[in-house]
Amino acid sequence: MSDVASPPLPRTGSANGRAASSHDKGGICRVEMAAGVEPLAWLASRPEQELCYWADRDTQDESAAAGVLIDVSGSTASGAASWMERVTAHLDAADRGVRFYGGARFDPPAPPAPEWRALGAYRFVVPRFEAVRRGGRTLLACNFRPSERDGLPELLAEMRRPPAGVPGPAALAPLRLQRRTDTPDRSGWEALVRTALRAIDDPSDPLTKVVVARRTGATAPVPITPPALLSAMIRADDRSFRFLVQPRPGTAFISVTPERLFSLRGRSVETEAIAGTRRRGSSAQDDRRLRSELAASVKDLLEHRIVHDALAGALGGLCTHTTTGPTEVLALPAVQHLMSRLSGRLAPGVGVADLIDAIHPTPAVGGEPADAARRFLARHEPFDRGWYAAPVGWIGQGEATLAVAIRSALIDDGAVSFYTGNGVVTGSTPDAEWAELEAKVSGYFASGG
Repeated sequence: MSDVASPPLPRTGSANGRAASSHDKGGICRVEMAAGVEPLAWLASRPEQELCYWADRDTQDESAAAGVLIDVSGSTASGAASWMERVTAHLDAADRGVRFYGGARFDPPAPPAPEWRALGAYRFVVPRFEAVRRGGRTLLACNFRPSERDGLPELLAEMRRPPAGVPGPAALAPLRLQRRTDTPDRSGWEALVRTALRAIDDPSDPLTKVVVARRTGATAPVPITPPALLSAMIRADDRSFRFLVQPRPGTAFISVTPERLFSLRGRSVETEAIAGTRRRGSSAQDDRRLRSELAASVKDLLEHRIVHDALAGALGGLCTHTTTGPTEVLALPAVQHLMSRLSGRLAPGVGVADLIDAIHPTPAVGGEPADAARRFLARHEPFDRGWYAAPVGWIGQGEATLAVAIRSALIDDGAVSFYTGNGVVTGSTPDAEWAELEAKVSGYFASGG
């Protein structure tokens, strides 16, 4: 478990930029300046070993981050409170605009497989430098300690210095990946789904839904950088949260996910039930047909209701009042889902850690009941999920947005693995669930790959 600040720089000058109240608190200070930057291209150009990126699904605001000022991380965790207390302490003594970016494992107490060890059980960082696009405005920002204020001119010069060979849009063009390997393979997947259905149909087993996942390994004809892979996973008109974290060179986790875990603004919280899937149609008429089929499907409506009811129950235990919106269709480039929004006002004393521990994992990525689903996955899923289907995003002062890291990829020493999953309920079939997985990863691979 660590909680580390970068060492002070040499005292070579006086800090410039706006005054910061945190100078007198021993906290985190921040300087921002307008700049014409493309955050993802800026990220691809940075020399730092540790990188992070976040983009909001609805506002399209972006934050690209390089380097680390504060690191709150650990190899094991029993719950979000074990790290959120330290995050909150840092934010309480920080300038406005300072955020922690990061995430946690799907199952933090479980020991990680070797490919996931660099990410730890949880990891949230305040970056040294950021390139931000927010509300149509772009800027560069530097976070620093009060003890570093005399070295601030050098820090700002380092932040603004354009590295040699700054990549243009072509450098982030979509990749075509090849030579895929599925775990489980098609026959293993069919056996896994049938095992899940038997558990659901067993009257002595409380399981009513379980989300089973597949890991798909891939190679590329050229070395894969995390920003390039993220760009490859983003499709035209994509409504998604986008997340990237590189804790060290050669290891990175990436997610392009439609699913919000929750957003918190003051005491107001919003979450979403997303479940049930159809591919997008090959024409407008075909698309409407599939949308109508999804909205009328007994199996998909059951899957969605299980997620909705679990979220409503969790919010009900944390909020003074809650509201639920109508069920609608969330249309993404490759697939479409049933979605309903839930919101509430947190009761006194309830915070981010309580929300994470009460909501994650939702039945959209785990199952129902949650404990029975965890036991099933631990016994039958043939790989470590790591950060797949886990909370990722940012936490600030009195606000936070965390997404559920589905549609994910892990880069580990040059190898790439994609992670996708499907909910199994009464009425599911192995063939249909396999086809749904294929729709979710279509476009990543070369023809026949």
